[in-house]
Amino acid sequence: MLVVEPSRLLQSVHGSELRAAGHEVVAVADVVAALTALRDRRFDAVVSAVDLPAPGGYGLLRAVRADRDLAALVFAFVTTHDPAIVRAATGRDWVDAIVPKGQPGALAGALRAADRGGRAAGGRVLVVDDSPLARRLVADALADAGMEVEIAGRADEAIDLAIRAAPDVVVLDIDLPQADGFTLLERLRDRPATAELPVVFLTSMDGIGHLERAFVDGADDFVRKAQDPRELVARLRRILDRRWATRRAARREIELTQDANVDALTALATRGHAEHLLAVTAGECRSRGREMALALLDVDHFKTVNDHHGHEAGDAVLRALGERLLGALGGGDFAARWGGEELLLAFPGASLTDAAARVDRLREEVARAPVPTLAGPVDVTFSAGVAAVRDDTAAAIGAADRALYRAKRAGRDRVLVAPAPAPAPSNREFSRLEPNNSLFDAGRVRLREAGRAGS
Repeated sequence: MLVVEPSRLLQSVHGSELRAAGHEVVAVADVVAALTALRDRRFDAVVSAVDLPAPGGYGLLRAVRADRDLAALVFAFVTTHDPAIVRAATGRDWVDAIVPKGQPGALAGALRAADRGGRAAGGRVLVVDDSPLARRLVADALADAGMEVEIAGRADEAIDLAIRAAPDVVVLDIDLPQADGFTLLERLRDRPATAELPVVFLTSMDGIGHLERAFVDGADDFVRKAQDPRELVARLRRILDRRWATRRAARREIELTQDANVDALTALATRGHAEHLLAVTAGECRSRGREMALALLDVDHFKTVNDHHGHEAGDAVLRALGERLLGALGGGDFAARWGGEELLLAFPGASLTDAAARVDRLREEVARAPVPTLAGPVDVTFSAGVAAVRDDTAAAIGAADRALYRAKRAGRDRVLVAPAPAPAPSNREFSRLEPNNSLFDAGRVRLREAGRAGS
């Protein structure tokens, strides 16, 4: 699977869900990198954000559909936009699935449903045997049981199919040309994409030594060819049931983690997760001597949007703004829903000036693009305060909040920068004060006199 997403947070979220469903995942941040990856290797599907750097997600879709070698790829958008609007925008360049952001488990399910090849309900099995007759007999028995079958006659072909076809289980003979079944099993276990792939030996070799070695080397089962094919089917079904149960458990764990870390409405980080990310990234920036800035954004007149257009329109505004924030982030940046209609942007490695300029460009882009809602297009603006992050992230958030308040008071739809905090005095500066105690003595005298006057 190729994931095209500018946000590292969402790359991680999508990648975790797809890996739990048994897919190998490559993640890139823009259209150029995506097209390069598609030329370099074969993918089963593309999962893309709509809001990407130019030419954007729609441009990537057009490029894929226009390429004869790529046109049949399953293509899915993960977005907060209305699906009807997305489909209208894609025109003739069909999109197979439109998946709402922030719905755990929805992506893997949508891709399974969209797979035009149609994986059989019984699972996909790779059969590796150098005998064409043996391959055909096994393939027919498995197909009759509702399984989808891929076949290979050599070890190199088997490795290639194990990666490209993403089978659920491999049925493997021991006696093969080039490399025997034990060597092939070792190669499968050495590759991250196939390390956990179940392997069943199906062989005419019945010595106890072969059986023992198979299990020592990591095989999941051992079946003799002379036995009834229904036994192989039953054993494969048991392995597949166990594998899918493990996937469901892993997916549920990911969903629980995502529920805690990702806001369901905006697909941004939750406040709690953002506080953790802020602490980690601020510490990294300090240790490396890098600058860092953050911004607090607040949607202007959000209550009016809810009152005049309804809460569904308000939700649509927040979803769209979240997606635009994610599309504007650089590699190490992250965004969070800080509370209500207030959002946070963090810019590790950016100066205060650079961060403010980026937020202001985003403000202009948002103001130029009304948000489509069921109640009609809604004009959206936001105000923002930007602050440098020094030693204390809480102090930076407080400074950004005060700058945001000033932006609101000054008329909204603007970005204001918090004054840079004064650097803490060095030990040398403190030492220069020590000999001149008259300043402190004079202060104590004034305090004593004030005390006597008030008594």
